[in-house]
Amino acid sequence: MSRPQHAVDENAWAQFVASRTVGDVIDGMVVEVAPFGSFIRTSEGVDGLAPQSNWPTLPERGTQIRARILAIDLHNRRFSVGPS
Repeated sequence: MSRPQHAVDENAWAQFVASRTVGDVIDGMVVEVAPFGSFIRTSEGVDGLAPQSNWPTLPERGTQIRARILAIDLHNRRFSVGPS
């Protein structure tokens, strides 16, 4: 059974939070665009959200971007990014 899109790989998440903090600049690939924002996949294999409200125009799917971590939600295993 394949994991759902945006499901969190526990090992990848643990590595991500161990090496990243709010304010860090990361590189990622836009893997999906939704009306509320774009999902960015980091090199660790973890997806974060680039909320539409933080971007003048949403990054398009397939675009490599550099972004700043705005928030990390440890409990729900998710994070958000804004322009770097």
